[in-house]
Amino acid sequence: QVLRQLDKGKMRRKQSLEDHKAILQALKEGDGEKAEVQVRRHIAKCKENVIKLLMAYESEMTLVVQEDG
Repeated sequence: QVLRQLDKGKMRRKQSLEDHKAILQALKEGDGEKAEVQVRRHIAKCKENVIKLLMAYESEMTLVVQEDG
């Protein structure tokens, strides 16, 4: 599971780059509210991804401990 989550890294990096571009565009346009929304959305996605990765890691470690008995 952990490897599957890490495999998704390329997609995440691409999405993260798009998020940053959207934030910069909003700032260039002088739209602080839009930039704030984009930043908050980006942070929420990052948080969700970290939680998924940690849960996968925890699950993987539980299996290792059970196998070691």
